Amino acid sequence: VATEERFVTVDDVGWYRTGDLVREVDGVVRFLGRTDDQLNVGGVRAEPAEIERELDSLPSVDASVVVAVGTPAVLVAHVVVEDPSAFDEADLRRRLGDRLPTALVPRRFVVQPSLPLSANGKLDRAAARLLPEPVSSEPPAASPSAPGGSRLAEEIMAAWRSALAPAPIELDTDFFEAGGDSLSAVEIVTDLGDRLGHDVAIATLLSGRTPGGMAAALQPLAGHESVIRPVRFRPGRPDGPVIVMTPSWDDVFGYQALAEAFPDEFEVVALAYDVQPGQVPVNRVPELVTEMVQVFATLDTTDRPVAILGWSIGGVSATELAARLHGAGARVDAAVLVDTFFPGEERHLWSNRWWKYKSMIRRGAGPELRKEVRLFLARRSPRKWAARLGRRLLRWSGTEPLAPTAAPPMVGSFPAEAFGHQPTPPGVPVVLYRASTTNPARTIARWRTVAPDIVDVEVEGRHRGFDSIMHAG
Repeated sequence: VATEERFVTVDDVGWYRTGDLVREVDGVVRFLGRTDDQLNVGGVRAEPAEIERELDSLPSVDASVVVAVGTPAVLVAHVVVEDPSAFDEADLRRRLGDRLPTALVPRRFVVQPSLPLSANGKLDRAAARLLPEPVSSEPPAASPSAPGGSRLAEEIMAAWRSALAPAPIELDTDFFEAGGDSLSAVEIVTDLGDRLGHDVAIATLLSGRTPGGMAAALQPLAGHESVIRPVRFRPGRPDGPVIVMTPSWDDVFGYQALAEAFPDEFEVVALAYDVQPGQVPVNRVPELVTEMVQVFATLDTTDRPVAILGWSIGGVSATELAARLHGAGARVDAAVLVDTFFPGEERHLWSNRWWKYKSMIRRGAGPELRKEVRLFLARRSPRKWAARLGRRLLRWSGTEPLAPTAAPPMVGSFPAEAFGHQPTPPGVPVVLYRASTTNPARTIARWRTVAPDIVDVEVEGRHRGFDSIMHAG
C-alpha cells in the first residue's frame, strides 16, 4: 500500500512522492515547499514558503515567516525589515498583492527584530507561531459618514471593522487590501444581514469592494436594476484573453480560487447573481442569461479571446450564454463546463452519491471517509433538525403545525425551475472538466446530445474539489 501511495503515474509519466511540493511546466520542476508545511486558511491551501519567497524578494524585507493563527485561521506574516520606523504595511500588502493571488496575501504583517531558528540554523515554524503581535487598546478611529450621513454606510463599516480588525476601515477601503478573505466575507454579510434585517449576498461585497460601494449597491432600488453584478477577480492585460464566469445561483466566492489559477494576462470576471430586497428573484436559466447578456455588453471584449466558464449549475448558464452571444455575432471562443450535471440528472441523488462514495471503498481511505462524514454532518443544520422534530411532536400531540410560507421548490440551494432547462446547442467549442468521482452517465454522456464534439477532460478529484480542477485548467 505504501509503495502504491508513493509511486504514482500522471499523464503516463511516473512520479515518486517525496513530500516536496512542486509545479511542473514544460518539463521544468519548480520547488514550492514541503507538503507538511501547507496551511489551510478559509478553505484555501497556502504554501508558506511560496509567500515568504515573494516577501523576501521585496527590497525592504530582510527575512520573513508566514504562519496561520487564530480560529478561524488567518495568515500572519512576521517580517524583519531594514528600517522598522519606515515600515508601511499598506504598501507592503499592495506590492505583495501584485505578485500573489489575493487569498495568499497575509491578513496582518508584524515587524520583528529577528525570527526564531532551530538548533541547526533553520527557521523554527513552531516557535514562529508563538511570536507576539502588538495589541492595540485604542478604539477604531471614527470614519466619515457617507454623503448625507448615511446610517447604511455606518452599519456597513461597523460590520467591516468587526470582521477585519485591526485594519482601519474607511468608506474607500478595499476589501482585499484590508486583508479580506472568504471567511471574513461571510462574517461581514452575516453581521450586516443581522443589522439590516435582510440577507446580504457576498456578490454585493465583492462587486462593491468598499463600504461605499456596498452602500451604493444596497440603496433602495429605483426602477429596474439587473440582478447580475460583474465581479472582477483579475484585471488582466488590455489585449489579453477574457474569462467570463457564470456562477448562476451559486456562491461567487467559490470561484475566486479558480480565478487565481489563470495566468496574469487573463482578465477574469464573474457575472454574479445578486438579488436585492424589492427585486423579483429570477428562477429560470433563460431569464437569468438575459440579464447576463446585458451586463456582458458592458465588458471590454473587443478583439479579445473570450471563454464562458461555469462550475456545477453555472455550466448550464455558460452554455446558454455562449449560444446567445454566438447567435448575436459576439466573439466566443469556447464554453467551459466544470463538472456540470446535465439539467435533470442531479435528481438521481443516490446514484450520484454511490458513484462518489465507491471511490472510498479501498484500503487507506479511512481519513478521507472520516472527512466526508464530518462534511455531511456539518451541512445538516441543527435548526432544521430541531424544526423537524418540533413538527413531529406537535403532530403526535394532536396539533397540526402551521404551514410554512409558500416558497419556490428548490433542489439543494438552487431553484428547481433551473433544472428543467433544455440546453441550447452553443455553436462554439465546448470543454467539460469532469471529476473522476462524478457519474459520467449524468455528465458527459448527456452533454454529447447537444454538443457532439465536446472535449471530455477527466480530472482526479471530486465535484466540490476545486484544487483538482485548478491543476487541470
